[in-house]
Amino acid sequence: MGNEVHFVLAGGGEEYTKIRDLAQETGILGNFHMTGLVNEPVRLISNLDVYVSLSVRETAGISMIEAAMCKVPVVAIQLDKKYKPKVEDWVWSDSDLQVVAKKIVSLLLDAQERAQLVERQYDYVIHNFTSDKIYYKKNTFYKELLFSITC
Repeated sequence: MGNEVHFVLAGGGEEYTKIRDLAQETGILGNFHMTGLVNEPVRLISNLDVYVSLSVRETAGISMIEAAMCKVPVVAIQLDKKYKPKVEDWVWSDSDLQVVAKKIVSLLLDAQERAQLVERQYDYVIHNFTSDKIYYKKNTFYKELLFSITC
């Protein structure tokens, strides 16, 4: 897709310089934007076409949930090479970077596929990760734990 695709890497840390240098070495620095610390993630995320992150098995990070809530499709680079994705995984992932790249390109080129993924992920997040849902799950967990200790 040439120069039409831009990459945004949010955050900072000790790898910042190494990543910047690698982007320069590979010739993508002009299309690679490193924002540093982001205090208002919704402003940044809502302007993306696809959100790419890292996952370990079915575990997704908070930023992936934020992206899905912003109705941005989420894909992940799977860090566990032995993990076999399941149909019920709410985040699409693969450990093969070429497969991940093909999925991203497919989403960028196919608005219908992108919209379907967005709705499926948004629906999952709204039904599983809102503050009310998390409160209910934790409250139930602690009540069950206390009940099992007192019995």
